[in-house]
Amino acid sequence: MPQPRRLRVFLCHADEDRSVVRSLYRKLQNDGFEPWLAEKDLLSGSGWREEIPRVVRGSDVFVACLSRSFITRRSHGHRQIHLALDTAQELPGYAIFIIPLNLEPCAYDPLIHLTPVNYFEDGGYEQLRRTLVFQAQQLGVAVIPPPPPVFRWFWTAARRMLSWLRWVFVPVVVLSLLIVACAGVSLAVPQLVNQVFPPLTGKIVFRSDRDGNYEIYVMNADGSNQTRLTYDGAKDSFPAWSPDGGQIAFQTDRNGNWDIYVMNSNGSNQRQLTSDEAHDMYPSWSPDGSRIAFASERSGDWDIYVMDADGSRQVRLTGHTKADAYPAWSPDGRFIAFQSDRDAIANAEVYLMGVDGSNQKCLTCDMGTERGNAYPAWSPDSTFIAFRSFPNYGNTEICVMRFDGSGKRPLTNNRVGDSFPTWSPDGNHIAFQSNRDGNWDVYVMPKSGFGQKQLTTSLADDRYPDWSP
Repeated sequence: MPQPRRLRVFLCHADEDRSVVRSLYRKLQNDGFEPWLAEKDLLSGSGWREEIPRVVRGSDVFVACLSRSFITRRSHGHRQIHLALDTAQELPGYAIFIIPLNLEPCAYDPLIHLTPVNYFEDGGYEQLRRTLVFQAQQLGVAVIPPPPPVFRWFWTAARRMLSWLRWVFVPVVVLSLLIVACAGVSLAVPQLVNQVFPPLTGKIVFRSDRDGNYEIYVMNADGSNQTRLTYDGAKDSFPAWSPDGGQIAFQTDRNGNWDIYVMNSNGSNQRQLTSDEAHDMYPSWSPDGSRIAFASERSGDWDIYVMDADGSRQVRLTGHTKADAYPAWSPDGRFIAFQSDRDAIANAEVYLMGVDGSNQKCLTCDMGTERGNAYPAWSPDSTFIAFRSFPNYGNTEICVMRFDGSGKRPLTNNRVGDSFPTWSPDGNHIAFQSNRDGNWDVYVMPKSGFGQKQLTTSLADDRYPDWSP
């Protein structure tokens, strides 16, 4: 499991305010945050023009330390603030990103719409600290205070003594413990404080082969009560909740080829919807539950089709010679996102079209990834689309963008495969599959991308999660 990390806090300031910002930097460190200050954390030899934007975009909070000197003089700080404003617009999950911190009475027009913290007033730092703790709780990020100074001194001294006196290791340790005990110092390991993972509600359905073949399972959104729903000897996969949570559509090859089936949410009343000799796969419900979109190769190429929820009136929406698959119906009922390799060289990209197949356009063709983008998933308010991206460095990540294709940014950054996102019904979390532990498991994270948590731990492959409405 990944180790918890601290809240990343970028400190922007004027040169004239270095002394007070250095003091602020130390306070934040002592209170368990991870501040970033250019004079301390910018590596020698690195290009600040490239490094500063990277650090700003990777921060959880941007603190603009404002003073009259900052406002009246030209500096790189103004560029940093404009970069932070641009970054804030691209972050779907941030209730707080930029915090104006007034070091003295002043007002800075670009941030006038944000409530400032008056650092110069009594209680100013405490107000900032409470705001950062709140943001850490929203992101599921730890606030990890460093050990007390006496503990740090003892630990450093003990390590040096052990390196010098390895042949008397046991006596040295015993003697050190006695000394510390006599001094009344506790050797308790510092505990994580304020590490809050926001509550998870609803259920997640997924496919697993933990019992020997592909079956459909369901669990609570926190990973508890994992229950098997299908018991057929064939392969059952790619489950999708109906909008009312009462039914689950899925694909199965129990008739020799892949067809779309539907069942009640408890696994009962399984019934077949498609029966073409070709493969029919990847069901996605319309928001009113009256229709289901799916992909089929019955025309000789993979295309997107829709049908009524009882399997009738199957209509083809796309007719390209390249493969169109993985449809995702927007919750507002206006669009269907899907993936296609029509404009790429053996790559998939995410596309958008009207529910009647009109106005088909690519949303990710401008990303320049060598291996493509796929598996679109709508946020509940139809504002954002999460998707799997295959960056050029060789592994898949979860990314997010606005529904028009703007504001693309990664949510995960692992040297493993992260794929197949699905949103929680409140839009605050994203579940996904990852093979970071050697096999595919289901994980969940806040929509910021930080605070990722593992939900399934079987040695089998647990894939294709879908969160109940």
